[in-house]
Amino acid sequence: RRLKERMEVFADVAPELEVIKDLFSGTPTMTFYEGTEGFKRMWKRIYRSGVKEYFMMTSAVGYLEYVREPYLLKKIIADRLRLKIKSHQLVPENRETKKIAERDINEMRETRFIPKSVKLPAAIIIFGDEVAFITTRRENAMIIVASGDVAVTLKTMFELIWECSKRPESAAEWGAGGA
Repeated sequence: RRLKERMEVFADVAPELEVIKDLFSGTPTMTFYEGTEGFKRMWKRIYRSGVKEYFMMTSAVGYLEYVREPYLLKKIIADRLRLKIKSHQLVPENRETKKIAERDINEMRETRFIPKSVKLPAAIIIFGDEVAFITTRRENAMIIVASGDVAVTLKTMFELIWECSKRPESAAEWGAGGA
């Protein structure tokens, strides 16, 4: 009788267990964050993922809409350095991004420039099998897509752009004087 009762309970929860199993069996998932607290939680997720490097396409200055520069430098970059996570970033060439690139060696980062005319109002960070999309403060959203296929596709696109981009020391070839 007890076995029959337990089997009935199991039959009732089996569909829910199937949904939980699907969440952890390679089915893509999306996580939504918003605001300053969401921005901070997103970075914690990136750092807790265990990756040793990530790849980013960004204007590099939009983050200051979410947090002040001291927090960005003292917390986010300090955590990345403590965890020994290398950053590769593609940024439009301008005065601000050139200043950031000057700190590359000290901040375990490699920067490459894309033309300053390129608009990147949203940032993309590829880390492991996940991709984070960070919108402007006006839209106030961060979306993480956990999908190996999406991550591989965007990393391939990143690598193609990387190969065509300029290293900071050769950025002067474009004749850009800074924005």
